[in-house]
Parts: sequence; structure tokens; C-alpha cells
Amino acid sequence: MKRKLKATLTSVFLIFSLAHAQTDTELISYSFEGEALVNVIEKLEEVTKYSFSYSSTSIPTDFEVTATLTQATISEALNIVFANTLITYEIMGERIILKLNQTLQTVRGAVVDRYTGIPIPGVTVVILNTNPLKGDATDSEGRFRIRNVVAGRYSIKASFLGFEDVIIPDVLVGSGKEVVLNIEIAESLLQLEEIQVGVNSGTSSAPINHMAQVSGRSFTVEETKRFPISVGDPLRLASSFAGVIATDDGDNEIVIRGNSPRGILWKLEGIEIPNPNHFSSEGASSGGISMFSTQVISRSDFFTSAFPAEYGNATAGVFDIKLRSGNNERRESTLQFGLLGLDVSSEGPLTKRKNASYLLNYRYSTLSILNGLGLELEGEGERNIFQDLSFKVNMPTDKAGVFSVFGMGGLSSYVFKLPNVDVTDTEKYNMGVLGVSNKYILNNRTVLSSTVSVSGTEIVNNENVPIDAGRYIQETTFQKTFIRTSLELDNKFSAKHLLNTGFTFSSLDYDFKSSESDPRNDSLFQFIEWFNDEGNTTSLQGYTSWKYRPTSKLSFVNGLHMTLFNLTNEMVIEPRTSVRWEYKPTSALFAGFGLHSRIESLEYYFGNAPNRDGSTTDLNLDLGLTRSSHFVAGFETSINERVHFKAEVYYQHLFNVPIIAGEADNSLSAGANDFSTINLSEGYVYNNLVNGGTGDNYGIELTLERKFAQNYYFLLNGTLYESTYEGRDGVTRSTRYNGNFGYNIVAGKEYRVGSVSKDKTLGVNLKINHAGNKRKSPIYEPLTLQNGRETSLLSEVYTEKYPYYFRADLQLSLRNNKRGRTSEWRLDIQNLTNRENVVLEYFDFNSRSVIEEGQFGLIPILSYRVEF
Repeated sequence: MKRKLKATLTSVFLIFSLAHAQTDTELISYSFEGEALVNVIEKLEEVTKYSFSYSSTSIPTDFEVTATLTQATISEALNIVFANTLITYEIMGERIILKLNQTLQTVRGAVVDRYTGIPIPGVTVVILNTNPLKGDATDSEGRFRIRNVVAGRYSIKASFLGFEDVIIPDVLVGSGKEVVLNIEIAESLLQLEEIQVGVNSGTSSAPINHMAQVSGRSFTVEETKRFPISVGDPLRLASSFAGVIATDDGDNEIVIRGNSPRGILWKLEGIEIPNPNHFSSEGASSGGISMFSTQVISRSDFFTSAFPAEYGNATAGVFDIKLRSGNNERRESTLQFGLLGLDVSSEGPLTKRKNASYLLNYRYSTLSILNGLGLELEGEGERNIFQDLSFKVNMPTDKAGVFSVFGMGGLSSYVFKLPNVDVTDTEKYNMGVLGVSNKYILNNRTVLSSTVSVSGTEIVNNENVPIDAGRYIQETTFQKTFIRTSLELDNKFSAKHLLNTGFTFSSLDYDFKSSESDPRNDSLFQFIEWFNDEGNTTSLQGYTSWKYRPTSKLSFVNGLHMTLFNLTNEMVIEPRTSVRWEYKPTSALFAGFGLHSRIESLEYYFGNAPNRDGSTTDLNLDLGLTRSSHFVAGFETSINERVHFKAEVYYQHLFNVPIIAGEADNSLSAGANDFSTINLSEGYVYNNLVNGGTGDNYGIELTLERKFAQNYYFLLNGTLYESTYEGRDGVTRSTRYNGNFGYNIVAGKEYRVGSVSKDKTLGVNLKINHAGNKRKSPIYEPLTLQNGRETSLLSEVYTEKYPYYFRADLQLSLRNNKRGRTSEWRLDIQNLTNRENVVLEYFDFNSRSVIEEGQFGLIPILSYRVEF
């Protein structure tokens, strides 16, 4: 009755105020207080000569209008009513046509149990700071759908009785593609009235892996796109995190807590894969640029120490990459092209009934475009080309669980050939992965996951150079094939007890051929066949991990990892443990320990040593695994709902490190005495090796991070560390990677450009990186001239560092949302200050002097991207 009376009085007031408002020159006075837009339109139609035309499916008619009109014309009145909205109007005679310059988008997805992945019905999912508040509740399959969301950035909250609230910040909603989320929530141990959002509630960068409590963080696709240095590359993105040092502009190599980059493990969809980087080399874990495209990866994990029990064959770090599933309801595409080449992706439903979907991405690139613009990334006669393909097909079934077929592959080549000069140098790195996985829910607390994959690499290096005595010819082809089968069981006995156990069996096929012809050698060694081996070996990894939460504030994770390498019949069992105490809702203390090991590249085991009688000797068939113990402790706190601080201290002891066999000698020059694989980032050696080396890494890391909100974010971190080793002479030296310090400043802000209706956003992102560079052994000129090759003194091995590394990168982007598509221009200015950091030094025998070689200067990379 009161509502009807209010509407009647409102109408009377309108009639009185607008009785003579029959032209645009007559004035209107009225006040609307939280009135629905549809009611405002109806009232204006009642008392004026104007009628409104609009689509009720595109115009948000439930939008609440609060406005005061004082002696306003009809145009002024409409401007006030539609202020700060995307609604525009056009007056045509006596008709007012309403339009929405941007198509509203749908945000949908599923909510699952964090520990088992089982869908949860009845969860409330809302988009915060929307008016009216937009949200939905999950159905029996855990799915939700929120329609008519205006493009922008939002925080999305999921809440359910008996579970901890989760807030996902910085979700970018564009007009080109639907936003499809997979939200994980954990069962709470508290009474319902006591549930609070804590330090690890989802606003931080906590790892996805629920067994990870130390030295880990997740990273999002949005971060990979936004951080200026990353250019969509996860490895380059990681260089922005504490404890990670990158000093090579031409390679995405990273040093984690002083370790060799060779100790990094790559996993895709839960299975180990070969090095997924273009322009790589044998034994390396890095390359020129990643084979992963931002179009296909989902939120993923990165670990720097004391890894959970499921991760084996790693001593330095772990990248656990996840692929997202394609949109299973509508077809969507992305096209990106620029100075680095072409990037195309497509996704959509396979069948409508079964919710099956596909996701496909292809990239092609060449540095020739940038070279043509005068940026000397390629020297004379050089040509670099790469291409890659990634895909995932997701196929849910009624009774057999969810099947996925995934894969990726990359081809990259470097060719050097000078015109009119008979010199050729060819390098190729090809890698491919194909896998099939299944996730089967046994009951409401147990999930069985299985994966079968085939992966492989091919590395080809051919060099043909004329020399005084004839021609120097080096030919190498390394082929590896890995067939892996894994099985994992996740069981949540209760909210307090979680068990994760599994195994991976790997079959390793290899075919190595490497030879060298050099007429300058002794006649017996003018042709050397370093490798001519093919065969097969296997390895088995098993693990179990138990997470115990006695209270909501305290959690323990204990586990074991086992590795059996059948080539050498070596088996190691490694304990892993961690504890986390959230002594306040916003603060936590944590600590962890783990033993870890790594199988060396197979070339180390099969390298041939040529003998003077023409025979060869396999020197290292008994070489053991490199091992490492990790200790970590730390503290973290949420200063407010957006700003997070974290501090970690760590100590790592490496042992069983391969060094050159034999007794220490009295050599003055560097060589066998100081050798250790700790200092290698790629390649292999032909020497007789033993597991007699050691190493130590220790340091402290500090991070202050603000997640994206109110249109800005920042990440500040710094690290102080020491990295040392001992070779066969027992002398403690700095490792090659002992840069001692590093810090990063990453910050960005977005600005609205033009009117609200045009929905254009300008993004500005900056990164500053300052770090100690790699170490060097100074070239000793007298011995170098005497020996005819670069020589350093044993007493000066890694005693000096290259000049400190400094780099600033700037990214400018302009994003525009229009009906049915989102477009973006992006300019990445790499090395903004044009500082040519030193990457190496060499002795020039012509000038009889030491030359420092600088890296790339300023490089602008322009690209255009459209989603539709």
C-alpha cells in the first residue's frame, strides 16, 4: 500500500513539474532516489511527448537511479540520469533511442573442493562492488553463471557454510571473451560463526598445490601479460620474484637462490616434460623464449626451495604449468600480431551435450622484422625463426570421469651463413609433448588422476668452417624420447587429514651422435667420434604426502619422495616436511625441510673418451645423482586486504656434485681442480667424473606486494645471498652465479581514457631490476698468449664479477572494449635506458687485449591483439 502511494505521489509530482515540458527548451525539476531505470523511463514517457526505444536484454533496466534534476532540459536530464554508465541516447524527433556502447559479458565457472577437486553445490559467488550486487549460487554440478557484467576489473568472492571464504582479486572482464573461472575452496575447521578470511585466503599469491607451505607462489596469466619484462614468458616473469636473478638479455635463463639453472624441473598438466624453450641447447633448462603462450596457460605454480613431496628430479626450482580448458559453450578467438610475429588461438565447444571443449594456439616468429627496423638483434648472415603449437581437448563423461588430451610442440632454428663465404653454422632445437589424462571421482572424498605422455627433443648442431689446414667440421644430433605414466590418489579423510600419493614411471630412449673433424690435431685424433650411442633406460619416482590440520591455525605436511634410476641402479629416499602457524588471522610463521636430487643429462653417462689405439671408453656409467638439502623459515603478514609482506631465510647444502676425478694437482691455471657442474648452465663434459663436490647457498629475501586494485599494483622485493662450492682440491670458492644481491621494482597503473561509454583503458607498467652479475675468472694474458687459448689462474677462479646488471622496462597498452570484441595495442620498451649490460669477455688475439661483450640495447616491441 505504501509503495503504491509513493508511486502515485511521484507521478503527480512529475505531471506537475513536466506539464509544459513539450519542447527541449522547457525545464524539468525532480529527484530520483534509488529508482529502477525502467520506472524512470516509464515516468518520463507518461509526462512528456517522448517515447523510449531500447533492448531490454542489453540495457540494464534494473540499474538504480539516484539523481536530482533542477530546471534541466530533457537532454540535460538524460545526461544526469545516465552519468557514469555505458548507456548513451539519441533524440530523433519525439523518440529517444537508448544504446549500450559495449556488450555486457558473462562470468561463469565452477567451485570445487580445494583438496579433491570435487564440485560443491550451493556456494554463493558474487562480484564485489557492483550495484546492484551481482552473483549466483552453484548448481548440483558446482557451476555458476553471472550475466550482464560490465567490462572492467573485479574481485570475486565465493562463500559457503563450513568452508573458508575465497576472494579472487584482479579478474579482468572484457567484451571479447567470457570469463570462465575454476574456484577452489577449503573446508573450515572453525565453527561457522568464527570463520574469518585470513592471510592465505586467496588474496595472496599462495600456491595452488595444497601441500606447499614454503618457498612457493602461484602466478596468473594476467601477471604474465602485464609485467613488462615477461613478454608472455613464464621464466622471464619469474625473474621479478624474490630470490630469482636474471642477467642475460638474450636468454630467459634464471638463477634461483644461487643454483645453476640446470636444476629446474618443468611439469605440464602434472607430468614432467623436457625443456620447453626455443633456441635451447643440450643440458639447459632455458632458451631464447618460452614455448608457452599466454593464450593457453592457466594459473600455475613456481617453487624456489623445499618442494612438496610430489616433485622429484629438481635441485633449483620447479615450474608446474597448467593449461586452461577451452570455452565449452561458445567459440572464441584471439589474434595477435606484431614485431615478434603472429599468435593465433581458437577455442569452443566440441559437442553441446557433453560440455566437451577444445583450445588451440599457434605462434610463428622471426627476429628479421626487428632487424629490418635497424635493431641489431641478428648479426650479418644470421637468421632466427621459431614456431610452436599448443592445445587441450577436455572431454567430460557420465561414468568414466573427465578425459583431457593435451600437447605442445616447438621448432626453432638458428642459421649463420655469410654471402660469398664458405662458412655455415646451423643450430636447431625441437621439442614435443603429447599426453592423455583422466580425473575420476571415486567418492565424495577421493579422486584418482592418471596421465600417459610421450615427449621428445631433437638437438642438431652443425658447423663447417675453413681453416688454414683444411676444414673444421663438427656435427651433432641428440634425440631423446620419454614415455611417462603417472598415477595419483588424493584422499580427504576429513577436514583435518589429507593424503596425496602417487608414482611416475619413465622410459628414456636416446640416440646420440657427435663427431669432430679437425686437421690441426694429431693424426690419430683428426676425426673424433664423441658419441655414437643409442639405447634405453628407465626411472621410477614415487611419493606420499600427508597434510594434518589439528586446528585452523596450524598445519603440518610430511612426506617422502623416492627415485630409482635404473641405468646406475641408484635409489634415493628423500624426506620432506613443513609447518605453518597462522598465529593471527593476518599473519603466519612457516618452516620447511627437504632432501632433493637430480639425474644428470644422459650425455654425462655415455660420453666417449677416445684412446690412442682408436678405441673409446665410457667414463661415467656409475655417476650418481646430484643431491641437495633445503632448509627454509619465514614470516608473512597482510598489512591490509591488498598489501602483503613476506620474509624468508634459507640454507641449501649440495652434495654428490659431479667433479673431475683424480687427486688435486699443483696446477697454476684453472682446470680440473676447480671444476664442478654447479657452475654449468648447459652442455656436458667428456671427463671422468665422480660425485665428490659440494656447495652451499644461503640468504634472505623480502617481498612487499600489492595486488591490483583501485587501478594500480606494485611488487617490491630484494635478496641478499651467498653461493659457494668446493671442487676436487677442497678450496671454497664463489660459484659462477654468486652475484650476492638483487632487487626488483614492478609497478603499474591503469587510466580511463575518454568518455565512459567508449571504455578505453591505458595501462602503464614499469619494472626496474638491479642485481649483482655473474662471476668470472679473469683472463691471465701471459699464459693465454703462451698457450694460444684463454687461460685463468687457479687462485683467481670466480674472484671477480662482471659490472652490475641494471635494466628498466616499460610497457604501454591501450585496451578498448567494443561490442563483441576486445582489442589492445601494446608497446613493450625493453631496456629503457639503453644500458648494454656485459654478458661475457674474451681474449682478442689480433689486438692482444681482453674484450667485454655487451648485450642488447633498447628494443621496442609493438603488437596488436584482438579477442572476439
